[in-house]
Amino acid sequence: VIVYCRRKDHCSDLFELFKMCLGKKGLLDKDRSEYDPSNRYYAMYRSKTPEEVKQIVGKSMQDPNGVVRIVFSTIAFGMGVDVQDVQHTVHLGPSTDTADYLQECGRAGRDSKRSYAVLVKYPYCTSGTPVNASMREYISIKSCQRIHLLKDFDKEPVCPSPKHLCCDNCQM
Repeated sequence: VIVYCRRKDHCSDLFELFKMCLGKKGLLDKDRSEYDPSNRYYAMYRSKTPEEVKQIVGKSMQDPNGVVRIVFSTIAFGMGVDVQDVQHTVHLGPSTDTADYLQECGRAGRDSKRSYAVLVKYPYCTSGTPVNASMREYISIKSCQRIHLLKDFDKEPVCPSPKHLCCDNCQM
């Protein structure tokens, strides 16, 4: 799972929340240090993350038997890291635009397995960071989300069949 955070402090807060709530359950080996990034099931990946930790997290996420299964990240994780076994992306707040959102969601499902993208909205999630008009519209759209996301890239995007595999709005 990749959890994309719009703000660096959200990455830190979620990381610390997991650390506090999971305690030793979040560690592969309870007798090894909790500060060893190769011993945690979750990680934080931002521009300020030490290069050594980035390497450990990237390799672990690329390995089907790797330890790290959840990464709290800014967009830094997408740059140069090709992970095949991701089935879920979660966005804490919207991306800057629909192209960025599609690229980030595209980190999941690269192994051709069904994947899921979740966008978590919260009060004022579009303030403080630039969010373009198309992304603002996507956040509140009541019609097919897939068609809205793909309309700028495909000539005539269509919903897949059966419709319940398309998006939240088509499931209804």
